Amino acid sequence: MKFLKKISNLFKILKNKLTQYWQELALIFIVLPIFFILTSSYNFFVQGDDFIKWGSPDETANYIFSKLYAETGDLEIFEEYNLYAKDIIRPRSFRSDHGIVRPMSFLGIVLVYGKIASLTNYKIIPYLTPFFACLGIFFYYLLIKRIFGRRNAFISAIILSVFPVYIYYTARSMFHNVLFIVFLIIGLYYLIAGIQTKKKEKPQTQIKVQNKKSKKRIFKRIAQFFLAQFFRFCIFLKNNFWKWILFGLGGFFIGLAVITRSSELLWLLPLFLILWIFNLRKMGLFGLTIFCLAVYLAVLPVLHWNNILYGAPLHSGYPEMNRSIANIFNASQDLFFSFGKLISSQEDYQSSIPEIETPGNKLILLNTDLSLERSLIEKIKDNVFHFGFSPKKSFQMFYYYFVLMFYWLFWPAILGLFIFLSDFRLWGRKEFSYIISFFVISFVLVLYYGSWDFHDNPDPNSFTIGNSYTRYWLPIYLYAIPLVSLFLFRFFNGFFARFFDRNAGEQNLEKSRKYYLRFMKERLRKIFFRTPILSEKMRDFREKIKKYFKKNIFSILEIKILFNFKKIILKIYRFLKNIFKFILNNFLLKKSRKSIFVNASISLVVFVFIILSIFSVVFGSEEGLVYAVYKNQSARDEYQKVLDLTESNSVIITFYHDKIFFPERKVVRGLFNNNEMNAIYAKLTKLLPVYYYNFSFNKEDFNYLNQRRLREFGLQIREVQQVNQDFTLYRLERLYY
Repeated sequence: MKFLKKISNLFKILKNKLTQYWQELALIFIVLPIFFILTSSYNFFVQGDDFIKWGSPDETANYIFSKLYAETGDLEIFEEYNLYAKDIIRPRSFRSDHGIVRPMSFLGIVLVYGKIASLTNYKIIPYLTPFFACLGIFFYYLLIKRIFGRRNAFISAIILSVFPVYIYYTARSMFHNVLFIVFLIIGLYYLIAGIQTKKKEKPQTQIKVQNKKSKKRIFKRIAQFFLAQFFRFCIFLKNNFWKWILFGLGGFFIGLAVITRSSELLWLLPLFLILWIFNLRKMGLFGLTIFCLAVYLAVLPVLHWNNILYGAPLHSGYPEMNRSIANIFNASQDLFFSFGKLISSQEDYQSSIPEIETPGNKLILLNTDLSLERSLIEKIKDNVFHFGFSPKKSFQMFYYYFVLMFYWLFWPAILGLFIFLSDFRLWGRKEFSYIISFFVISFVLVLYYGSWDFHDNPDPNSFTIGNSYTRYWLPIYLYAIPLVSLFLFRFFNGFFARFFDRNAGEQNLEKSRKYYLRFMKERLRKIFFRTPILSEKMRDFREKIKKYFKKNIFSILEIKILFNFKKIILKIYRFLKNIFKFILNNFLLKKSRKSIFVNASISLVVFVFIILSIFSVVFGSEEGLVYAVYKNQSARDEYQKVLDLTESNSVIITFYHDKIFFPERKVVRGLFNNNEMNAIYAKLTKLLPVYYYNFSFNKEDFNYLNQRRLREFGLQIREVQQVNQDFTLYRLERLYY
């Protein structure tokens, strides 16, 4: 009996845990495995052992250097022929300095993936982003739960797991953006968890004062004092240990996010400033110090490699960014000194004249010339927005890539934002931090990236998910998702409140259970036993089976056991009824009948979101995943044909296919419209076989190149083979030797 009681108690505990943590269990055991399998299947079917190629230059560079770092621990490739070719032998997203080819992009993803692959195998690299994306969904749930609650967090995590941009750039797994977002979400969760940790009361330690004789012993009293302070410090460490651990973890993951995409510091710094202002006392000076040290620890490897590769810890592979950082630093320094001189000169000027006061008792500042300061501020703005500043174009792109592309997310988020703002009297620090950071970050991201010109899609008039705006604005989408969940809960709660009594209590709960159990029981019986067509077909089928087996050796008893369908169906019905009853009692009917309809309605809307999202990411545009698979198959055919037609040490000049042929062949991204490049091509033909692979030339263009453009440099072009209907492989040859 005691054993049975223990078993029953264990089942009760298990049942309580299931009802309490069913959202987390559903995410871990259902949502995340499905998400990982679906996003990983893209690379599993597209990539192969003999063909691991990517759809963009950034992906290619990240994969090649991650693999190189995993195998050799180095981030440099020496190309000796670049010493003769002025460093043009390299694909896009690579840079070459005196023959040493280095990564141009941020090093975070390369170091993280390369280190993990060095501990396992480089073949795991394409599947690391889906793994981290699963972690991102779970920590997104934990983060939103601390701000909006458990129910909102669960729906938000479901929406994120089917959001097209998140799925698309998880499947195309060598982009920085998803990894950056995941590290940022994890870091913010640990940071906010540390801030929300309840502060324990400070211990009150008293120094025991002994008799008068001991007071005279000054050294003993000093020792007792320092001992008491030591114990007080130990108790203080014990009470705040986990809080500081959380701050350290938050700083470390935020540092990983910074090294993954350092350019996002433009809006990360305002975000952390807002969090620090609203939580100044809770974080404390010591917590801030631990946070900054953890950030520095995570950033340190990249500072080391930047110093090796680019000559300075704060430099990167982007020359424009290096120049912008230097210009901003110099302009900021000049601006600081100019304001200091302005203030000192103004004080000297005012001290030399009588004080002039206005009727409002305000001093009039005279002799102020701010032209230098304005020019310095303008210089800082031009370097921050080094790709342009166009508010009109920014909001136009926002309309195309949010309002129009994800209308099913935008409009519910707007309605949820109005609902959220209407509750401002109930806000606390976390709500104020959320909404202010949302507005500031959205404003910065829209103006900064919206002013750029991205042509990831060759058609400039096509607005597709593959254009970079979507991945750069991923933080805006993630901020908007909880507002969608808030709108769904508020709307359906208000809608169904008209039809159900809010104060029905337990009677309404019991009625709901009995009503739905009776309804399902009658419905199942009607389907299986009272539907004339179904019952007649089952009866005829059973008779035919009996007649067939009576002709064989089977006994009547075996026939009855095997083909008594009614009993089998009844058993299945009872089993399904028990499962349905458990789900109904523990999940659907926890509060009232109204909650059933609210949850069912939200589930239906989320199901519609899932359908729209899957269609958008798979078939929604010419850059959907299905079309990406077709393009990859075409690229595989081109790759194999061109490699069969060219030598292993040959150079291929191309405009689009550098990401496909590298590193099996040396590649140059170029055309024949630049005389300086043509002169370098002529040098290369003396050293290596040189080919040109691009769109097929018509007869007039082919003759023009051989008779005029290339003839000036002693070159001619010869067709090798037309690879497909659009592209042809040509060979560059010298006219004379």
